[in-house]
Amino acid sequence: MSEVIVIEELSLVTETNRHRYAFRPGTNVITGPVGTGKSSLLELIRYALGDDAVLSKAVLAAVQRVVLRIRLGNDTWVLERRIKSGLVQLLDTNGRALRTFATTGAARHPSISGFLLERLGLPEVRIVRSRTKPTGETTPLTFNDYYPYSYVSQSEIDRSVVYHLDPFREPKRRAVFEVLFGLAEDELHQLQTQLGELNDRLKAGRAREQAVAAFLREGEEGSEESLMVELARLSESLIAAQGRLNDLRASSRTATLQAGPRRERLVLLIGQLANIAERERTLQNEIEERTRLLAQIQLDLQRLDRSEVAGDVFEAVSFRRCPRCMQSIEPGRLAIGHCYVCGQPDPVRPADGDREGFFDNERKRLRALQTEIAGLVEESQAGLGSIADDRRVLEISVTATEADIEQGTRAYVSPLFEAIADSSALIARVEARRKAVQRALDYWLRQRKLSAEVRETEQQLTSVRQKLEEARNRVEARRHRVTEISNLFDEIVQFLRVPWYQSARIDARSYLPVVNETSFVGLSSGGIKTIVNVAYHISLLTYALRTQMTLVPYLLILDSPRKNLGSGPDDRGLAERMYRRFRSLADTYGENYQLIIADNDVQHLDVSFATITALSYAKPLIPDLEHPGPTVESIS
Repeated sequence: MSEVIVIEELSLVTETNRHRYAFRPGTNVITGPVGTGKSSLLELIRYALGDDAVLSKAVLAAVQRVVLRIRLGNDTWVLERRIKSGLVQLLDTNGRALRTFATTGAARHPSISGFLLERLGLPEVRIVRSRTKPTGETTPLTFNDYYPYSYVSQSEIDRSVVYHLDPFREPKRRAVFEVLFGLAEDELHQLQTQLGELNDRLKAGRAREQAVAAFLREGEEGSEESLMVELARLSESLIAAQGRLNDLRASSRTATLQAGPRRERLVLLIGQLANIAERERTLQNEIEERTRLLAQIQLDLQRLDRSEVAGDVFEAVSFRRCPRCMQSIEPGRLAIGHCYVCGQPDPVRPADGDREGFFDNERKRLRALQTEIAGLVEESQAGLGSIADDRRVLEISVTATEADIEQGTRAYVSPLFEAIADSSALIARVEARRKAVQRALDYWLRQRKLSAEVRETEQQLTSVRQKLEEARNRVEARRHRVTEISNLFDEIVQFLRVPWYQSARIDARSYLPVVNETSFVGLSSGGIKTIVNVAYHISLLTYALRTQMTLVPYLLILDSPRKNLGSGPDDRGLAERMYRRFRSLADTYGENYQLIIADNDVQHLDVSFATITALSYAKPLIPDLEHPGPTVESIS
């Protein structure tokens, strides 16, 4: 059964004001000349409910946020949404914030659609994208898919029936109709989705099965039975070859053990040879160091000779100019006891009588040191020669021992090495072939598994199709509702006296209106399309109110139900009959529903049963903006 949805108040908050527009249950008429904001008012209701909407330049320029007070079932809520925002704030009637919803189902916030569907008792289901060839691809039904059955916009009223020309929305339109009028069950949608998923799975499974089967047919590995026989034979050969290899390795280890004592002697000799090499390096380092000392002593002797000669030559020279830069050397420039050429303190020299003895003693000391070090060098060189003799003896012993080991083991080990290599190569070949056979067997196993999965999917598909048929039969028993709606639609079209009427019905499969056996798109004029669209939605609302057995929300918003109608007597008569039908709803169902109509001029129509909201150029939808008058198409 339907839940009541009533628009109670819409507020537009600007920078300086808050403009309120109140509505009541029953019929509401928003009237005013072209461009005063009637359509914008209805679009802002839609916007507050979380849907995309056509927002005029005036709304975008002046309105900061829109606040909608709405009754859903037995509870009243307040929805607030800022202009150009993807969030809707839920408030209680005291203005206290309760929750934040996203208009697009963002992960950070829950969707406003889910909240509205829950409060209205409308199912949140997923449907297959294609009914004729169902796959696993599905799409959800949101509040924005249900709402077009309650709101007929000015742009669509003479163009389409619930956006049936939109290829993306068309499957959803049909699905929503079935949900609203009990022509579909949750189980039916679930079975349709499951059917699509199984069709996808079966298609993919058959493709994999055929690919593996083709590979096995085109391959040269043989049948599964022959491969299993070969695998058993290869396994036996592999075990025998591994046993033979183990025996050969054991024999090789025995032959190696027989050469053990000789190898121990070889290790000992190699160690001794390493010690001798270390001693050689030590003596060579000593010889190099002492040779450098001898060279230094020789340099010291030469410097001593030069010093003695220089002292004799320059001692008596009294320099007047610097021998380097040729500048004058002033007397008394430096303190006594300093060289007046270089400025350094004079060296301490022996007395005249001891000068010759000083140089002779220094030469004797250096030559004695030179002789001592030369003797140490000769001693080290002699030791180095002795060590070289020992090294040559050990090298001969090492070579002889190695030859002895090689000669002693060649007769045992070499044949074993060849046999071990042959056995290893045989094992590698058998193992490689065994793996290839196992891979081929794996393909046979995979092919059997894929075949089993395909058979299982086919069985599941058969079961789902049977359940789907049973669910459709249960739903089919309620298809008389379409016939009842169709009869009601025909009665309303006759009442309105649509020009050239012959017959009118609702198609049993597409749920679209057909007049004179002509589809909605094929109707002759925009005015007739508008009247037929109004009659269609009035018939749906009337049926829901009359039967109390549908999920149709008791709300209908019509934007410009007289669009494309002229001002002649016939058109005026048609408009009067339309409003008489609106009054009939009001008289019959009182405040159990809500009808909101946007119309330009109702001055000559009976609207005494309706709540009137009048807009004008002096008081448009957004009074903050001065309206330029009828010459401008619209500012709101």
